[in-house]
Amino acid sequence: MDSERRELRSWSIEPRDRRVHAVSPMHLQEGRILNSLLHEAHNISTSNNKINTQQVDDNEIDGVEDAKLQQMISKYQSQVIQQQQLSNRTNHELIKGFATSSATAAQQQMPPMSHSQPCLITINDQKNELVTESVSPVYHPSPPFDGNEHANLKAQLIANQNLVRALQDENSALKQQCDFLTVKTSRLQQLEKAYETIEKEYENLTAHKERQDNLEKAARMKMEQQIARCTSENEMLRTKIAELIRRIQAEDQSEQINKLNLLLNEIIPQNKELMTCKERQKMDIEALEVTLKDQRNHIQILEKALGNAQEKAWRKEKEVEELTERVERAESLQKAVEKSMFDKRSREDEWNRERAQLEMENAQLKMQLAKESVSVGMKKGSSTRNPESDELAKLKKTLHAKEDIIAQLEKNVIELEAKFHEEMQRNKMAIATQSDTLSGKLKKMEEEKSEKDRKIAELTEEKERLSEKLEDERKTSESRTSLLEREIDRIRNGDDRRFREDMARMEQMRLKIADRRCFTTERSRNRCVHHGRTSSGTRAGFVHVHLRANSATALLPTDLHLSSPDALPTSSDIPLDLSNDNSAGSAAAVIAATCSTSKALTVFPHSSSCQEEIFADQNNSSIDAKGMCSANLNGYTRPISIPPHYDLAFSDNEDIYSRISSRSITKSSDTAIIANEELCGKQAEEIWDV
Repeated sequence: MDSERRELRSWSIEPRDRRVHAVSPMHLQEGRILNSLLHEAHNISTSNNKINTQQVDDNEIDGVEDAKLQQMISKYQSQVIQQQQLSNRTNHELIKGFATSSATAAQQQMPPMSHSQPCLITINDQKNELVTESVSPVYHPSPPFDGNEHANLKAQLIANQNLVRALQDENSALKQQCDFLTVKTSRLQQLEKAYETIEKEYENLTAHKERQDNLEKAARMKMEQQIARCTSENEMLRTKIAELIRRIQAEDQSEQINKLNLLLNEIIPQNKELMTCKERQKMDIEALEVTLKDQRNHIQILEKALGNAQEKAWRKEKEVEELTERVERAESLQKAVEKSMFDKRSREDEWNRERAQLEMENAQLKMQLAKESVSVGMKKGSSTRNPESDELAKLKKTLHAKEDIIAQLEKNVIELEAKFHEEMQRNKMAIATQSDTLSGKLKKMEEEKSEKDRKIAELTEEKERLSEKLEDERKTSESRTSLLEREIDRIRNGDDRRFREDMARMEQMRLKIADRRCFTTERSRNRCVHHGRTSSGTRAGFVHVHLRANSATALLPTDLHLSSPDALPTSSDIPLDLSNDNSAGSAAAVIAATCSTSKALTVFPHSSSCQEEIFADQNNSSIDAKGMCSANLNGYTRPISIPPHYDLAFSDNEDIYSRISSRSITKSSDTAIIANEELCGKQAEEIWDV
């Protein structure tokens, strides 16, 4: 990889063999031009071959360009060879001409040659040889060229120009290739940088992975060591457990089973009483729920009726609003009719005044006409008709026409009055009928509204009454539940009191029996010695202090604190037959299974005799023995779980009975603790008195 990178870095854009030279035909001779062109063509072909190997996609284009270049070079070579042959011939002829010419011809100077287009076919070496072979040592210019030579030179120049253009095109193509290759090199450099960063990251990751592997190995070693240590400890503990189980199974448990039977016989009737109480409470709760459901249904029906009545009232109010709008419209129409009547009367008064004026004017005109007619009749016989008579005739005609118009207008007025009176009567009739209907509807609406208000008031009163009734029933139910709670507490307290009295009696009997058996002072001293005996006097195994199996309290260790009698669960579904050892074991297993969920667990250490603590000689040896016994027996004895209360699972109303149970639990636990302290004090006093 390093060698490849160095080659890529040292690699240049142009090939090593190729060196582009600017060929100037003025400073190079024909042979040098040909050699340089051939060398350049060879370099171009080699560079093209190298580039073609790198660019596979441009093979066809480069091949075509190489073919064109080779054709151009071959053409140029053939043209150069022809020009060399022609120049050789001309040079030989010139040399011969120089040898035979005279001195005057030798002194003539050759006309200057135009250097606008310099000749590319002169060969200095051949000229030098020819000059040395010539007779005269002085250089003589060559004679002027012919027209054919000039045309050949032009053709050569055109060919050279074409070749230069081709070379320029090739240079442009090569520049494009160079640009492409520079882009490639930049990309390769970017790839190199990315590769270096990836290598660094990979090295970091490998180092991190190695560290993680080392940590995992160390943690795995530690865990394996811990597991090995734990397995060894587990095996030791299992061996100890097996030994202790063998010891416990070897001991006699018949007396413990009998005492458990006594306790269970006392607890079973209490459980039955509680179950009956629970059933009664369930019945009461169901009845209360039925009444509550009925009341809720009745309330829902009343609420629906109230909603319907409110909807009807709302509709009637809308109708009343519409009717009031109609009444207002009728009143506006009545006002319009009165206004039109007033206008009509005013118009009639004006019309009467105008009519009187017109009648007076008509009478005046008639009187004037009569006077004029009299005067005209007197003059008829004597004189001919005057133009005034014509005017009078015209006035008469106009008067008659106006009278006709007045008569027509009077007829029209009479007809209009008749129509107006008819329309007024119709409007009055319609308004009267509408007002009657609207007044009737308004009265009906008012009556319905009053009825609805009355119904709403009744419904609200009934709702308030029902709510009060529900509140009273709720209070009564709460009072009943409180009474039930008190009754349950009283029952439990009474049971606790009876249980404590029975236990005290049994303890007194035990103490009396123990006093009868204590015949000597040695026996009374040996009560405080750390050993265990049964009722027959045989030694028991390693126990806490001097223990005897004379009463049922031997089953109750100091951890139990003489809890309430309902601490041991019983079930109506589980038969409690403790007649033999097998049934006792099954009953104990059933009790442990049913009460596995309870919080308070009490462990009965089963020994060959029932255990009982006597408060004496609290020295270091007794403390050590007590610690060893508790350490050995707490983990490897058969547990019997005793819950602190009865779980009365009432499905209908769980809140009330959860409160009842919690209160009863606290009360029973307090009473049990007080009773335990009293009994322990009494036992200690009696023992010390003995």
